[in-house]
Amino acid sequence: MNQLLNKFNEYKSIVNYRIEYIFEDHSTVSFKWKQTDFPHLIGLHKLIDIPVIRQFNDQKNTDVIIDFNASLIASNLKAKYILFEKKAMGYHHLCIAEDGEGKKYAESFFCNATDLYIRNQVKIKVKGVRVYDNLGVLYLEDMLF
Repeated sequence: MNQLLNKFNEYKSIVNYRIEYIFEDHSTVSFKWKQTDFPHLIGLHKLIDIPVIRQFNDQKNTDVIIDFNASLIASNLKAKYILFEKKAMGYHHLCIAEDGEGKKYAESFFCNATDLYIRNQVKIKVKGVRVYDNLGVLYLEDMLF
């Protein structure tokens, strides 16, 4: 349990940091890390029998690769964007959704052995990423173009 607490404390150090991805078509998506996203991002939201976890679960999950079409794979993801990387054992996915007010948020992070979530979807390349600290100051920039 100490390892989980340590990861939570590490995560809290980036709460309110804003991440901005720049795509090859010059469009962008930007969101802030929220403390309440942590249980969902590591999969604890599935443990509904633990009261302390239940309080973090968002009861009004909102709608969210570019214009991800969940119906193609009968998924319940709300993501509009799925950023993904191919790894030796499959794919890592970061799903970005949008709430009712148009604000983006990290909906989910998961790994899958196949390309199921990206197959037949509209894909473009990420050309850069910027990270701003909780004061809005540029913390990190990695531009590929």
